[in-house]
Amino acid sequence: SSIVFGFVAASLLIPSTCMLDDGAILGVAVAGLAASLLVLYISWRTWFLSGEQNELRPLNFFRPFKLFSKVTLVEGDARSPPVRRFTFELPANTSLSSLGFDLGLGSFVKVSPPRGLARPYSPTSDVNRLGSFDLTVKIYPGGKVSVFLDRLLVGESALCSGPGPVTWIRMCRRGGGSGFGLVAFGVGITEIFEIAKAELTRSACQPVLLLWANRTWSDVFDAETINAVASASGGRLQIIHLFSREQREGCLQGRISVEVLKGIRAPFGWKPR
Repeated sequence: SSIVFGFVAASLLIPSTCMLDDGAILGVAVAGLAASLLVLYISWRTWFLSGEQNELRPLNFFRPFKLFSKVTLVEGDARSPPVRRFTFELPANTSLSSLGFDLGLGSFVKVSPPRGLARPYSPTSDVNRLGSFDLTVKIYPGGKVSVFLDRLLVGESALCSGPGPVTWIRMCRRGGGSGFGLVAFGVGITEIFEIAKAELTRSACQPVLLLWANRTWSDVFDAETINAVASASGGRLQIIHLFSREQREGCLQGRISVEVLKGIRAPFGWKPR
């Protein structure tokens, strides 16, 4: 088993003729446990990345994807960074769906910069679209991945992998309930909105309440697309805007708080569990 393997691997580091004191024995035990956990993780990852046909999905390891286009959604200013949409190429006749993505469960793409850690982003294009996918990114000053993407030229490539899992969504769904509440902060709407759309396909879920918190209205993007989905839902999807630095008719003003959440929940008769 992996546990036995871990301790055997650790024991190989110590000559068999050495006499070990209590500290050394503890060290060997810790090293064995660490090796065992590593083996368990590799085993889990191999199982998770394998599809139903026991084949590794193509996007599960970093590989280059060519940038098709770059569009600015929010210009940004001294107070708020710009937001851009990046469209990357997929192999012919390939979609995110065919690669195992389920945006309703929060599947994400990881982008790796030349230096530093990779960062996850939620695709914002239809999972069934062939040949390409979109990432909507806020370009933070000093952000290694977002700045790398911003400097990327059309025709150049970025290393991407996926789909990555988000476990909390499944946990929330296990709780049941007739409604589903979501809170998005700024550009976090890219992930949350896809989850909201997925909840609309569940006939038992009514309503879906989405609170979107931003500093000002200028930080809002893709409002037409979001409002169109809300209108087509027949009232099942309710979008509430909250601005911390602006007062706007029909919107809430302030920051996320217990009082704000209680206020938007009350009209729907929701009670905390």
